[in-house]
Amino acid sequence: AVDLAASFRNVEFVIVGDGSLHAQLKKKAEDSEFSERIKFLGWRNDARDIIKTMNILVLPSLNEAVGLVLLEAQAAGVPVIASRVGGIPEVVQEGRTGLLVQPRDMRGLSDAMRELVANGMRRKMMEQAAVKFVKDRFLPETLVDNCRAVYESLKPRRKIA
Repeated sequence: AVDLAASFRNVEFVIVGDGSLHAQLKKKAEDSEFSERIKFLGWRNDARDIIKTMNILVLPSLNEAVGLVLLEAQAAGVPVIASRVGGIPEVVQEGRTGLLVQPRDMRGLSDAMRELVANGMRRKMMEQAAVKFVKDRFLPETLVDNCRAVYESLKPRRKIA
């Protein structure tokens, strides 16, 4: 993040949530020359509102079942960068609605952030694709329709004698 902050003077980092690395990350940020551009918000009830203010959402998880925040971001038209772990590849269309990197790959994460920060046109295309992707696959009505279709396909067909 420091090299990204040095390259792009208009980039701000917002860290939402709390975890075991919170204090360590905050200390590292405070010790950097970019501390005024790194905000730690902690755990919040208004995460959806915060997501809407972002240009990119980054989720560098080491373990994640689904990553609901990724769906919320994409629904709001925010491209995502996330680790290729757990169910994340099922909710992010790599290269279309966001970018996926290997877990613990700091260079890959930095490169992905740099790519989306530098390329506004690519970000805009991802924003539009992300909204459509979530709408087409993950809205409650869509999920109900998909479940109904699966059950209908499993129903035994009666043979007319």
